[in-house]
Amino acid sequence: MQKATRKSKFSRRHRRGFAPAFLAFAFAMVPTAPANAQHGRGELQIEVRDPQGQSAAAVAELVSESNHVRKDFAIAMDGKYLAPELAFGVYRLTVTAQGFAPWSRLVEVRSEVPVRVAVVLGVAPVSMKIEVSDAATLLDSSENETIYAMGAETLREHVAARSKAAIFLTR
Repeated sequence: MQKATRKSKFSRRHRRGFAPAFLAFAFAMVPTAPANAQHGRGELQIEVRDPQGQSAAAVAELVSESNHVRKDFAIAMDGKYLAPELAFGVYRLTVTAQGFAPWSRLVEVRSEVPVRVAVVLGVAPVSMKIEVSDAATLLDSSENETIYAMGAETLREHVAARSKAAIFLTR
């Protein structure tokens, strides 16, 4: 029985010295553990290509309304760009290049793992602009009668048709 009391006395003394040191160490480590685990920032790895798969230079815009972020940047001829240190959230990425249709998508940055975005630009549609103005009208408002304008070819056809009709009527 003496051995049992000796053991318990030793363990109580040991616990008294160990507990405060352990608690001090634990409290010192607790605030730094979450800070080192994740700092709330991610990154986008953007790669831009044309329809044939060749790298393309472009201009891009990255907007997040919730984070109040707007970044405009140029993408080099190798077609690659890294957007680092982005706060977690949803961003609208818009990429434009001359001769290509604009490209726009929503991109989510939710972790520190880089988000890869592959942009394939489409060929821009052909557009034509016709401007109509009323400054130079073809109507002469001072003349109230009908005017027929005929070119030389029309006159020849008209004369030929009349002569055929005259021949038909005389027979």
